[in-house]
Amino acid sequence: MDLPEDMVETYVRGMCNMREYVKKYLGVEPVSFINDFSKIPKEYRAGVAQEYLELKGHEAHGYTF
Repeated sequence: MDLPEDMVETYVRGMCNMREYVKKYLGVEPVSFINDFSKIPKEYRAGVAQEYLELKGHEAHGYTF
């Protein structure tokens, strides 16, 4: 990646703090896409929610909105 370091840091910080951003700037409680599908059998959730199933840790991403 050939980007300025401060740009990368801003992006990463934003991604890591998405829940706080949603609370602060949108004034709502964030929800997690994967948690909303808790009634779907666990073995199918990744197929519904994750984009890169072949990568280790894909099931841990919560898709905060």
